[in-house]
Amino acid sequence: MKSRYQIIFSCVVLAFALSQCKKTNTEDSGCVAPSLDNIVPLANPTTIVPATDWIKVESGEFTMGNFSTKRDDPKNEKQPDELPAHKVSLDGFYISKYQVTMKQYLAFCDATGWPKPQEPYFKWGKTADSLNRPIVNVSWYDAKAYAKWVGARLLTEAEWEYAARGGHLGSAPAVDTMYLSGGPYTYYTGAEKSTKIDLTSLAWFRDNTSNQGPKPVGTKESGRVDKNDDVSATKYLTVKGEKVYNAGPGDNRLETYDMIGNVWEWCEDWYDKDYYKNSPASNPKGPQNGLNRVIRGQAWNSLKEYCRVANRGSFSPCSKYDNVGIRLAKPL
Repeated sequence: MKSRYQIIFSCVVLAFALSQCKKTNTEDSGCVAPSLDNIVPLANPTTIVPATDWIKVESGEFTMGNFSTKRDDPKNEKQPDELPAHKVSLDGFYISKYQVTMKQYLAFCDATGWPKPQEPYFKWGKTADSLNRPIVNVSWYDAKAYAKWVGARLLTEAEWEYAARGGHLGSAPAVDTMYLSGGPYTYYTGAEKSTKIDLTSLAWFRDNTSNQGPKPVGTKESGRVDKNDDVSATKYLTVKGEKVYNAGPGDNRLETYDMIGNVWEWCEDWYDKDYYKNSPASNPKGPQNGLNRVIRGQAWNSLKEYCRVANRGSFSPCSKYDNVGIRLAKPL
């Protein structure tokens, strides 16, 4: 059980982390949903999002939420809204390999007349590297508009976490230990074995961005350690009575990039801190209403203790920040 002083310290840290989000508009009442009726989907969206940028995620079941033990999480960093850990089954879907880039989103604005986002303090830039950074300062509605234009949608929160854990190939219950603070980070593959890794090899966050904005997409492959690894019988082990794939530390066999860090990603769901207590077991889509929409994945200015797959966040759907962007999904 946390002491009073630990709780106070945790609250101070969280308040500080949220204060680092540079807001470009108000987040309180008065949020009005813009109409998307004039957004006409592209006849050929592959001119913006190449077919090779979509990754197929097979249907499957996984453990959603924080299931870390005291051994995995000696500092007890789990948050109440990450509990309880629960089983979820999902239909298959496609996920975009990369976060939506500045170049892609600004092309959408030019083509449709949708308002361009305010330039962040670190500037858009005109070089290829600059334009390949993830778009920021976009609201949830902006994300929905862009998604409609390219014939896609936002991920549900459950789809996001499933993909971040590697989909059906890497959903081992032990995987959540890969993003605990205090580095080097410990990843447990069994009762006795462990591998120490460094979060800087997995994600862009405060310690390796100098707090100066996001990096070009596609430079952190969500911790994939061994690109030549096979899925074979010898790669399975039993964890908590379940036969699971023995993924490497942060191993995302889907080959998506920046699932942790760089920029937060808008999800489809309304946010409810208690949703996990009553979440459907099959294809959960979040509560029917709410005040804030879910964001996932952390960002370039995140503290390392929050860079965990299970960690949840939320903002008003009208809010725009220089560390919140977009990742897309579409049906199979």
